[in-house]
Amino acid sequence: MSARSRLVLVIVGVLAVCAVFFFMFIKGRQTELTEVRDKVTAEENRTQELESRLARLQQLQKNAPQLEARLSEMRKFVPERNDVPNFIFQVQQAASQA
Repeated sequence: MSARSRLVLVIVGVLAVCAVFFFMFIKGRQTELTEVRDKVTAEENRTQELESRLARLQQLQKNAPQLEARLSEMRKFVPERNDVPNFIFQVQQAASQA
C-alpha cells in the first residue's frame, strides 16, 4: 500500500469518525435544544399572561371600595324577595284604572 493510499484511508477514516460524532452527539443535542427553546417560549408566554392577569386583579383590588359602594347602591333598586307575581298584578291593576 502506498503512502498516498494510506493518507486517503486516514482522511476517509477521520471524516467517518467526525460524521458519526456529529450525527450521534451534535444532531441529538440540536433536537433537545429545539425542544428546550419551545418550552422556554411557552413558559415566557405563560408568564406574560399571568403578569397581565395579576395587574388586572391588582387594579380590581384597588377599585374594590368604589365597586362595593356601587353594588350597595344598586342593591337598593332590587327587591329583596321575589315579588314578580305581585308586580304583574299591580301593573295590571294600574292599567285597568287608567
